[in-house]
Amino acid sequence: MKNGLCKRALMVGGSSGIGLAVARELAAGGCSLLLLARRKELLQGAAAELRDRNPAVRVETLSLDVADLQQVREGLVPALADFGTPDLVYNGAGRVKPAAFTSLAVADLRDALKLNVEGTWNVLEIVVPLLRRAGGGHIVNVASFAGLVGIYGYSTYSASKFAVYGLSQVLRNELVHDNIRVQVLCPPDTATPQLEEENRIKPAETAAVGAFTGVLAPEMVAKYLVKKLGGPDFLLIPGFRARLSWYAYRIFPGLVHRIIDGDVRRARKAVAGPRGS
Repeated sequence: MKNGLCKRALMVGGSSGIGLAVARELAAGGCSLLLLARRKELLQGAAAELRDRNPAVRVETLSLDVADLQQVREGLVPALADFGTPDLVYNGAGRVKPAAFTSLAVADLRDALKLNVEGTWNVLEIVVPLLRRAGGGHIVNVASFAGLVGIYGYSTYSASKFAVYGLSQVLRNELVHDNIRVQVLCPPDTATPQLEEENRIKPAETAAVGAFTGVLAPEMVAKYLVKKLGGPDFLLIPGFRARLSWYAYRIFPGLVHRIIDGDVRRARKAVAGPRGS
């Protein structure tokens, strides 16, 4: 793949949010798309939009739950036999439930791991052998900035996305010798339907800690990713402030922890209000 261009792409989570924005960029470049997600109505709407944007591009859809290995095996294998082996696999399914650790149960952790980690794994189980037989390809696993730095209120999400980052790093090292490039995308907050849902229940401390990195438009994340597909970087962090935060955390972790602690204290004071009120 050169300069982010591909012939066929499997887009897991490609019916909305960042995945759909990436699909738009790829379709504009003439890449055929297989969109995979759970909700049929979103898939149909996304496919119709992409076909309208570029009628020459083939757009197929597949509705299944990637957290269910049997569904993936029974659905994705024949779909790819018809669509063809993709040269790009975008692995973007995920969910988040922001809450303080003491408000959560181990069942919440299992739910996060089931989709965010097992869902990623299940797709890879199918596509990696196909890419090997095809002589190479490209995989992008979507983690999160919260998969690099543990964010207040994201105990289940950060745990699962740290796992996606670690898995991606291992695969990068294992598959490079098969001409399969692996990259991991770690965006900060992005203006997607998932973020809208998240903001309804997000603790004030979580919002305060994440304020510095800002909220990116999905189109900006998509353009950044497609630009980086032809480059050498393994870790992809869109957004200048997010990259600055990551570099600062690597070099001065104690300083970043003090900044985060200050954000949390101020958020708690704001929620509590003036004394005696």
